[in-house]
Amino acid sequence: MKRSLLPILALVLAGVASPPVEVHGYGPWQLGMTREQVAAAAAHGPYSPVTATGGLETRNAQFQGSQITASFVFGPHGLRHIQLWAYEGQDREKALRAFHGVYGYLSEQLGPLHSDGTPIPRGISEDSLTALVPPAFKTGTVQSQLSELPKRGSIQAQVHKFHLHPQTPAVGAEVYGSLIHSPQLGMYWVFVYFKSLPHDS
Repeated sequence: MKRSLLPILALVLAGVASPPVEVHGYGPWQLGMTREQVAAAAAHGPYSPVTATGGLETRNAQFQGSQITASFVFGPHGLRHIQLWAYEGQDREKALRAFHGVYGYLSEQLGPLHSDGTPIPRGISEDSLTALVPPAFKTGTVQSQLSELPKRGSIQAQVHKFHLHPQTPAVGAEVYGSLIHSPQLGMYWVFVYFKSLPHDS
């Protein structure tokens, strides 16, 4: 009796797994584009050079109905890295709200997610997702040292990172979301990354 159930169980489990989703970029920007092709998406410009990466950025990208910054990094084979800045600031509640928005986008586009191998259920509320974020992200920040940066030139800042990856990796690109917190700076960042795969970089 138990043996006869095994084929059925195998079919059920196979049905649960999400098929891979093909991703090659975000919005009008496709991985592999030249700098000129990226900047040709004029509706989302103007574009500015980024000295640190040699790439470009625009403050007129769109993500879930909001205007955000998008950064573009290039390699020998063209555009290899798109970074969406869903949030940057010192407001923890706004950061967690933005992170839930990233969670919603990724789970809708790519299926079930995980963080360091721990499954993240689909369709959960902001409070439920926040409960899964490690306590280090939710404690009160120390007094920001940002004001000291111009005088000191540099400071040592601890950085906490919490990533969301699709359980079934996308085909064509690596896609994931990040919540980042630096207590010393009193800052939060929420990003979505689209990266070319190693053999395409």
